[in-house]
Amino acid sequence: MTSKAGMHLQTATQQLCVNTALTVTAMPHIVSYVVQELDSQDPVHKQFWDAMMVIAEVELQEALKQDELDWARLRGEPVPAKYTIKEAGLHESVDSDVQMMLAGRCFCDVVTQAFLLRNQHLLCQ
Repeated sequence: MTSKAGMHLQTATQQLCVNTALTVTAMPHIVSYVVQELDSQDPVHKQFWDAMMVIAEVELQEALKQDELDWARLRGEPVPAKYTIKEAGLHESVDSDVQMMLAGRCFCDVVTQAFLLRNQHLLCQ
């Protein structure tokens, strides 16, 4: 893409890759672009765009949550109840541990790491 919109999308996609907070208005554009790419890609690139879709959906949900929290704070309202309930799941430190483990790694490194972790998990069972 050589258009101004293409440059904007390239910048936004780079931000998404490095997990930078994007605005609520930017995220739906990213998600729709990823959907278009998923529909048009060959099997070689499909795995990448599948992963980008997961990231885009999570980032969109986080952006929507942050937007709701900001609006509530601006209005002087309490935090919405749906954000005060702790969900059962992984410990809070797991997310930061995973981000530290993956920071600065290329896709090949991440795939190799995932393969090693799966094998380790299978050996422990």
